[in-house]
Amino acid sequence: MSSPSLFSELKNAVQNRLHISNGSSSGRESPASELLLSQEVAVNMLDDVRQSTKRCMMLAKPEDRPSIGLKMLDMVVRYLINEHIDYGISMALQVLNSVDLKYADPTFTFFAAVNESTTLFGFFDKAVSEFIGPLLS
Repeated sequence: MSSPSLFSELKNAVQNRLHISNGSSSGRESPASELLLSQEVAVNMLDDVRQSTKRCMMLAKPEDRPSIGLKMLDMVVRYLINEHIDYGISMALQVLNSVDLKYADPTFTFFAAVNESTTLFGFFDKAVSEFIGPLLS
């Protein structure tokens, strides 16, 4: 089995797990200008956080809630900010430096990634203030 085939299988498995549609049914790899940030991934993750904080408020002792809230905050920062947003911006920066200007506008991809990451940070801020914040107080 070749590396591109393994990569394709891994990509499909991740997309299926995170409920992300590919957008094209051709089976080809995505173009370099495709944005690698997904509001759908962020919303799914933050919905899990919302549900978890509700369960924590009902089931955890009041003195245990701040430590649980800090753990949740750490996980959201690690996976949403560091893994998802940082990765998407890093990939957009690579496109900015490597795309042939004859065929694509690399600044479009970069600015689209910055715009999308700003939206995702807004989701993050809302989740922290509405869901995780009450656990910490």
